[in-house]
Amino acid sequence: MKYIGYIRVSTDRQDGNKQKHLILEYSQRNQIIVDQFIDVEISSTKSQRERKIDELKSILEHGDILICAELSRLARNMLEALNLIDELTQNNIKIIFIRQPELSTNAPHTKLLFAIYSYFAETERDFISMRTKAGLAKLKADGVKLGRRTGSRNKKPLRKLSPY
Repeated sequence: MKYIGYIRVSTDRQDGNKQKHLILEYSQRNQIIVDQFIDVEISSTKSQRERKIDELKSILEHGDILICAELSRLARNMLEALNLIDELTQNNIKIIFIRQPELSTNAPHTKLLFAIYSYFAETERDFISMRTKAGLAKLKADGVKLGRRTGSRNKKPLRKLSPY
């Protein structure tokens, strides 16, 4: 039996160390050792491969335990979250959500809670997107020029093309 910690943050302004600390604090309190961490900085809208969910599933084996800060770190899409949880539990992989301990049980109502929490995570992602778009629209209406300044350099240097 292995204990695997999964950490995901969406932007470089978020801190994955907080999630790691939360997982390590939980493991110390429960006298367990986390065998491996999967740490990724990527939006929840990206594919499972890009979010290292595929890697996570390939590492987890029958009887292993996945520790995660909360459900929204695994998925923000309700259907994807429910399918992922179902796939893992079908393989007898226990999932511990530290900030949502009610999801870490095998009680009859847990599937309903997964659906509700997944819906909230998906809705929150949609609200964040709407607020961002509204803020950008207001700035544009106020005359603020959006985007990169003309003549500014790209973050990545341009690739030099071969003359051949």
